[in-house]
Amino acid sequence: MATEPARFEPPIEEAKAVTGLLIALMAVDLIAAVSGFLELRLLIEIDAGVIPSTDVIVSSDRRQRLIELFHFALFITTAMFWIRWFRKSYANLSLRGMGRRRFPVWQATWAWLIPVLNLYRPKQMTDDMWRATDLEKRIPFWLHAWWAAAVTSAVAGVAGTAVVRAGDEVRHILIGSWLSTAGDLIGAVSVLLAVTLVRRITERQSAWQ
Repeated sequence: MATEPARFEPPIEEAKAVTGLLIALMAVDLIAAVSGFLELRLLIEIDAGVIPSTDVIVSSDRRQRLIELFHFALFITTAMFWIRWFRKSYANLSLRGMGRRRFPVWQATWAWLIPVLNLYRPKQMTDDMWRATDLEKRIPFWLHAWWAAAVTSAVAGVAGTAVVRAGDEVRHILIGSWLSTAGDLIGAVSVLLAVTLVRRITERQSAWQ
């Protein structure tokens, strides 16, 4: 387990890095959604009995695979920088004596990676960070919306992939593509709210100095 930082330091540099990556990820989510709609239109035509040329099918498949690979690589990179920012921001609560830190700092990293725990613990820790700098100690609606969108996007993406791989008919692939495309759109919303979260928490912690 990583040791806790010895002194308080606002996560300014970490925020800059992760914000840039989040914006790039949001752009790729939107590109993936557009590509998904094009794929859906093609699948709807096939389901209706209109068979496109082999070149069109191959081109669509290649486009989807390329976007998926790029999205995955960017997501992993963003996740690494996100965890760096999140861990430092959470550790700052005890270093500055602001609010109540309910969980050990190591969970600011591992809570994102452990199945089931990652469905609720990161949100609880985010609430701690928000309350530490909010005089009214209230969690705003958009923060709940961010977490709901993030979880929904992840579930839709996993479900969409599972349906496509499990099915051998056009209708199965169509349902899976709808789920994946919806996941991309919801994911773009969650990333936009995540940018807001990073900016607000970082600004508030910078004001502690």
